[in-house]
Amino acid sequence: MKPELPLQKISTCFHCGEDCGEIKLVFNEQSFCCQGCKLVYEVLSENQLCSYYDIADHPGESQKKKKLQANRFDYLDDEETAAQLVDFRNEIESHFTFHIPLIHCASCIWLLENLHQIHSGIFYSRVDFVKKKVQIKILHNKISVKELVSLLSTIGYEPLINLSDLEKKQSSSYDKRLIQRLAVAGFCFGNMMLFSIPEYFSEADLIDSSFRGLFSYLNVLLAIPVVFYSASDYYKSAWNSFKQRKINMDIPIVLGIIALFAYSLWEIFAYHRSGYMDSLGGLLFFLLLGKLYQQKTFSTLEFDRDYKSYF
Repeated sequence: MKPELPLQKISTCFHCGEDCGEIKLVFNEQSFCCQGCKLVYEVLSENQLCSYYDIADHPGESQKKKKLQANRFDYLDDEETAAQLVDFRNEIESHFTFHIPLIHCASCIWLLENLHQIHSGIFYSRVDFVKKKVQIKILHNKISVKELVSLLSTIGYEPLINLSDLEKKQSSSYDKRLIQRLAVAGFCFGNMMLFSIPEYFSEADLIDSSFRGLFSYLNVLLAIPVVFYSASDYYKSAWNSFKQRKINMDIPIVLGIIALFAYSLWEIFAYHRSGYMDSLGGLLFFLLLGKLYQQKTFSTLEFDRDYKSYF
């Protein structure tokens, strides 16, 4: 039988918990996988913040892939650029809100809310864990924006800053044209429902036929802007899909709109009935309302990396 080889103890990084492998750095009898993790520990140790490691096991993020370029925050030396990050500023203090994707546990919250112990220029910090944001208030005569961002990066919580965001071109998350179409559809739908109330009850027969006809004709007038204006985007989408010989969801919607509108016109003018104009208005109103909420959902998933972020 072959002799059993002794099991080798795998050394893990005290900061992030990754395997140290062959390259192992030791500081204060603790092992680290890279110089970045060791640097974070040194900063916390110098400021007596090692309780960070008591809240959770290996709470830090690995610093192996982090680019330690000394000049990568030099663009924040430009006063106009740095000023775009400021939420509030007076003669003494400045307030900032940074998005930090690496926030993931209670240790992160504890450390970021104790930044005042690392630098005297920071006197307040509060973490929004759900949005992964931290609000920081500083004394701008003691610490600059560049020094603040560099400090956050050094302890492993580099904020996500996009140059395209610095311009603060707050484009509306909603399409104004869609809101206008929704408003028209809502106005017409509400009035068509009002004119159709007698048809919903058995007392409709007690209403004079001339009034019933008037209400039906008013519904036709109200349905015209809904069909030809509010639903115009569906026609364009269906036509483009038809030209490409493909089928999308807008094609059956358009067919339903045309069928319902044509059948209602036929009932109103040929048989002097009420038709289904109120149902048509409700259909388009709720379709556009759903489209608005869809845009709101997509805006939360916006991928904002562009050429400015590259530069």
